Amino acid sequence: MESKKLLFKADIDVIKHTSKKNRKTIRYNPKTRKPFIATDTSEDNHLKVLEVKLLKARAQNGLKKPLDCEMRAKFLFHYPDRVLRTRKDGSAVTQRAKRLIDLSNLIQGVEDALQVAGVILDDLLIESYDGTRRIYGERSMPAIEIELYEL
Repeated sequence: MESKKLLFKADIDVIKHTSKKNRKTIRYNPKTRKPFIATDTSEDNHLKVLEVKLLKARAQNGLKKPLDCEMRAKFLFHYPDRVLRTRKDGSAVTQRAKRLIDLSNLIQGVEDALQVAGVILDDLLIESYDGTRRIYGERSMPAIEIELYEL
């Protein structure tokens, strides 16, 4: 595959990886008392923090307006290995997180944040996700690397 022009790049530390799909709660309209399904506020807060960090990255990349062309995306979701205990010899016993979010749901959350932050005009413009994956143990805290290339 030939290398195309890099349109946007960001490396963002996050508190945790989130998905809008997995955390729904039932709330009640204060006036009508009718129930409705809403996204959990803690998940909303994590996505808002991501949006703010994307706004900063947008300025650092020199984007004046949202990208409005077909593109290829590469998202790397970094997960730290959890240290369960330390052995007598000083080595650590680690384990992957047991509750992982589906990769498709992780992608959807980042796409939505890119659109809200004005990095991309519409997430329909992303044609492929070459190289998108989870990476374990390279960093001490969760992070997302985002690269957008022209097609």
